[in-house]
Amino acid sequence: MDLENVERALVAMIEVATSTTVILCDQIVTQSKKTMTVCYSLQDYISIFSTPYQELQLFTNRIPIRKVDFNALGLFQSKRSLILSIMGGVATNFIVAEQFWKP
Repeated sequence: MDLENVERALVAMIEVATSTTVILCDQIVTQSKKTMTVCYSLQDYISIFSTPYQELQLFTNRIPIRKVDFNALGLFQSKRSLILSIMGGVATNFIVAEQFWKP
């Protein structure tokens, strides 16, 4: 396996890993929103004085305080657009480097 193929495989693995991370982060945020919706709708059907209602109340009181987001050491929020822009920059730089690398 020559150096060019190793570089291509490395860039492909980075792109796949980053894409997978973006997809998983989006799914986590979506599922957390669905969980809150289900909790609020369940509270309508459970007696106020029951233990499950009180547990749901405690759960729903804690979740909005801890908003689900992804950040880089608290410095800035990692959104899908940022990650995709980084992926685009890596791919662009790789293509430019590939053009100059060939003899």
